[in-house]
This record gives sequence, C-alpha cells and structure tokens, in this order.
Amino acid sequence: MTAVRYAALRYAALRRAALRFCGLLPVFALAACVDSGNPGRSDAPGASDSAGDTALNGALADPPLDQSSEGSGGADAALTVSLQASGVDYVLLAPDGSAAGHRRPFLLVIAGAEGARGMMNNLQQVAEYGGIDNALIAVVAASDGVTASDAAVVLDAVRATFDVDNDRTWLLSEGSGTAVGLDLGLQRRASYFAAYWANDVDAQAIAV
Repeated sequence: MTAVRYAALRYAALRRAALRFCGLLPVFALAACVDSGNPGRSDAPGASDSAGDTALNGALADPPLDQSSEGSGGADAALTVSLQASGVDYVLLAPDGSAAGHRRPFLLVIAGAEGARGMMNNLQQVAEYGGIDNALIAVVAASDGVTASDAAVVLDAVRATFDVDNDRTWLLSEGSGTAVGLDLGLQRRASYFAAYWANDVDAQAIAV
C-alpha cells in the first residue's frame, strides 16, 4: 500500500470516528462537529467559504461558520486590564497583534470563587502549555453576581471590538460559575462555541 493511499484511508477512518464521537456527546455539545466536513480555515480577515455557512441539516449557522465577528478593532492588552460592558465587569487579555485585524481565537471564562483576576492569573501561567497564548481571553466571575445574560454581554462586546474567529470561540466555566456557563453554553448561546469545558462541576443542565 502506498503512503498516499494509507494516509487517505487513515484520514477517512479518523473522520468517521470524529462523526461518531459528535453523535455520542450526551451533554456538552461541540459546535465544531457541525462543520467536520470542512476542515480548512483561512486566517485572512473577513474571509468566507459559503460551504461552511450551514450546519449539517442545512440551517444557517449563527454566527456563520468559517467567518469572523469583523469587530471594529481593539487595542492590544498584553497585560490584563479591567473593563466594563453595559455595567458588567470583566478582565481582558489581548495578546500583541490582536488589534491588527487578523482573526483571533477567543476564550470566554466564567470563574468561580477565585474571581476574575485570580482565574486570569492562573490562565496566564498555563496559556502557552494549553495553546491559548495567542487567544483573546475574557473572564467574568460568578462571585461578582454575573449571570448568563451578563456573560453574553461580554461575549458580544469582545466580538464587536476584536476580529474574533467564529470557529475558534471557546467557553470555560469553573466551580460556582458552572450554572452560568451551562446556561450560556448549552442554552442561550450554544451555537457560538466550538467547545465548552466545565471544571469542578457543581450544577447540571441539558443541551438544547
């Protein structure tokens, strides 16, 4: 068997396995499964692939796949800064180059008892190891009384300010932030996130 044929068969097998996995997810839905047949992604601002705009059932994805938020252009914040969006406090990390107009992955975090600043400090320590050192990171804290609606406000604010990659937008909730994360990630804005990780889970929910 030639190396090329082996590679093709290997890819096909992995693709079938991925599709099976997507169908088995009981609670934490990965929006990336919707577009598993379109693995290519462009980093050019505003680039679009019409084949990536729809889900498997033909419904229009919201926000559109293989595109970006086309934000107005934010400011780099290599050091974390405290911001406010419509009265909601959050901490933001925007690596160098974030304002250059190129798509950036985005991680939204719902922190628990340690608060937004404490969680951001933890994330900065493991950013390179976790592969998020090139990502925009915004943290809100359930300990500040943040609700899922508040977290959605921050999601929209970052998307409006930076060129956020629709296909690389992720959600993390931790501890007492679990209920807020479940509400936002599995109910209110499920289609916005390619992946959702819940750590130290202390609540339950069913995905829409």
